[in-house]
Amino acid sequence: MSRSPITVAAPLALALAACTGVATAQNSVTIYGVVDVGISKSNNGTSLNPGRGTPGTWVVQQGNASRLGFKGREELGGGLYASFDIQHRFFADTGTVDSGSFWKGVSVVALGSKALGEVYLGREVIPAYYLTCTADPTCWSYTSQPGQPFAWANYNGSVASDNSGIRRNNSVGYRSPVFGGLSTELAVAAGEGQRRRSLGGNVQYNGGPVYAAIGFDGVDSDNRLVILAGGYDFGFVRPLVTFSDAQGGPTTPEYEARSATLTFVVPTPTGRVFAGAGRLEATTNAASTEVHHTKFYVGADHNLSKRTMLYANLGTAKSDGLTRSTAYDAGIRHKF
Repeated sequence: MSRSPITVAAPLALALAACTGVATAQNSVTIYGVVDVGISKSNNGTSLNPGRGTPGTWVVQQGNASRLGFKGREELGGGLYASFDIQHRFFADTGTVDSGSFWKGVSVVALGSKALGEVYLGREVIPAYYLTCTADPTCWSYTSQPGQPFAWANYNGSVASDNSGIRRNNSVGYRSPVFGGLSTELAVAAGEGQRRRSLGGNVQYNGGPVYAAIGFDGVDSDNRLVILAGGYDFGFVRPLVTFSDAQGGPTTPEYEARSATLTFVVPTPTGRVFAGAGRLEATTNAASTEVHHTKFYVGADHNLSKRTMLYANLGTAKSDGLTRSTAYDAGIRHKF
């Protein structure tokens, strides 16, 4: 038995009306994301080189993580607001879901004040990561990235239960407002009987041409990361540096490492070019052996519009006792 257009339209109209009411009460909801796909090639070198694809072959892969997000904010009056942010990660070259949680990027709800800052709860990026995204022009993307080894002394957030070194499940955090360029963030992630509770924080100054910051993460003095970052914008060039010291790490509690990066970013009329180097010195006490890793990297971005960018990058690395690893990529990134 067929249904009349009026019979079908009535419940649809009610549903649309209900959705409109929710949207009005919400104040603002935004759909956002990134779709990034490029072509990359690397040699068969065995040295530590974050960002490269499968050694010895051409691959189609994302340079920067593709994502789909929804965020909203409701003004509550008196300077108070409530907000949420949920972000799904996927591989644009295959259409498959990224490993881990469905809302792998973030899944947080927050209550805040323009004058006092905000408190958030959920799965969130740890405070120390924001330093590397400021001092690393790739934000841990592409073959030109310093990445976790050279920006974080290979600290992988060993307290994480989902193999994600830059995010924590079950986080409760506070972000301050910006006062004269100065801001701070503090977060604790509950272990809930599955792992140890972790703590992280940062203090950042971003005023005029000057950037300076310190960040930390970990559970105790034997499992922790401390990172310093800084830079100065001369207009024609912006040098950026990081220094990191890690204890614990990717394999055993005996792991100790130090790393440093130096990057120069030069703006162009349609984008930017950058070049830099990273150095990692890691020691495992059980072996009493220090291993050195060095990476050089260059990259260029060309903006076709505010949302669409073409990119090309190269990174080459050499580790003690291993063969040189060299990789390059080129692709397109679209933001919406």
